[in-house]
Amino acid sequence: MKKTVVVIEEENCVRKVIEAYLKGTGVKPIAPDADVVLFDNGNDGLAYLAAHKADLVIADYAMPGMFGTEVAQFLRTDERYALNRNVPLVLLTGLSAQDIPPEKMEHITHYLEKGNIRPALEELAGFYLLPATTR
Repeated sequence: MKKTVVVIEEENCVRKVIEAYLKGTGVKPIAPDADVVLFDNGNDGLAYLAAHKADLVIADYAMPGMFGTEVAQFLRTDERYALNRNVPLVLLTGLSAQDIPPEKMEHITHYLEKGNIRPALEELAGFYLLPATTR
C-alpha cells in the first residue's frame, strides 16, 4: 500500500526540496513510491488531513495563520482529525530547539532544523515509510 507524506510549509522552495528528496527529482529518491501532498498553510493541510490518512506529516513551525505546533495540537486533540490522531509529526523550523517553548512541543514526534535536511529525512522515511524488510 502506498504511503502518504503531507508537507505543510509556506515556502515553496522548501516544499519543493522536500518533495524532490522524497520522490527523487534529480536526486536519489528517499521514498520514491510515496505520495507527497503539499500545502502552503495549516488550514489547507488540516482540511486534507480531516479526510485522508497520512503516514507522516512535516509541518513548518512558523507559518502565517497557523503555526505547525497548532496543526499538531489539532491532529492530536480534535475529533475531526481522528483519522490522523497518531500520525508521526515532524516540526520543521529555522529555529533551534531551545527557542521553542517546551509546552509547544507536546504533540510533536520529531524536530528538524532547516538546513541540511536530507540525512534526517532519510532516517525518518526509513522508519515511517519503507517496509520493514527494506530497512
